[in-house]
Amino acid sequence: GVLDGAGFPAVVTAHFVPMEGQQRPRTTILIKFAEEVLRREARLG
Repeated sequence: GVLDGAGFPAVVTAHFVPMEGQQRPRTTILIKFAEEVLRREARLG
């Protein structure tokens, strides 16, 4: 995908979150970056 191609391997999932006072839930997109990305970004500051 786009994140992998840009050098940010990750797992992306979508979740429905109920919202009080609304009929339809809100969609939340969760991006879990690979450990190698977190280490690299911490090293780069």
